[in-house]
Amino acid sequence: MAIAQLRSGKTIFARWSPDGYYYPAVVGEVQEKHIRANFLDGQTAMVSKEHTIELQEAFKILDFEGNWKNGGGFYKGVIISHEPMTMNYDDGEVEQIDLKQLRGAKPGEATVHVPFSSGGNRNTMALVGFILGCVSLFFSFHGIVGVIAIIFSGIGLGTFNAQTQNNRWMAVVGLILGIGGIVWSLLLVGLLFL
Repeated sequence: MAIAQLRSGKTIFARWSPDGYYYPAVVGEVQEKHIRANFLDGQTAMVSKEHTIELQEAFKILDFEGNWKNGGGFYKGVIISHEPMTMNYDDGEVEQIDLKQLRGAKPGEATVHVPFSSGGNRNTMALVGFILGCVSLFFSFHGIVGVIAIIFSGIGLGTFNAQTQNNRWMAVVGLILGIGGIVWSLLLVGLLFL
């Protein structure tokens, strides 16, 4: 992509260095050799201008994978229509997808395939925070379980990777339930001393 074409607000495909795939992004800050790529999944990164591709050019040169049903698993396929964007997966399934559900690789360029299980990759801290948040509502132990739920949920939110994980909601709900568990515990203790 020519440097003059890289302007703030333009949608492009930019290379995400942890896995080597190109993902859709909006150009943020433009520097001499790098741009700030605001990826459509919420991640941001400084990307070399050499690792950016104009949107229409990307559809011509990249081998695409689609995030099937937006569940975290990427599968190879071919884009058969742009309006609405439709992907025909290698297994024969067809799906209308959003731009943010795509990732691509240049033929022959090294990428790192992120393992995927049928349930999606989960952030363990978010899962533990969610479980402890649920437990804190029934077994408060003077709010201790709620505090631990908040800690694990906070760590889960802080370490969440939207590119490879699909359970951010567990961390958010665990945080809310942990706070609810503490409030419930304080109410119970308050009722005991009335």
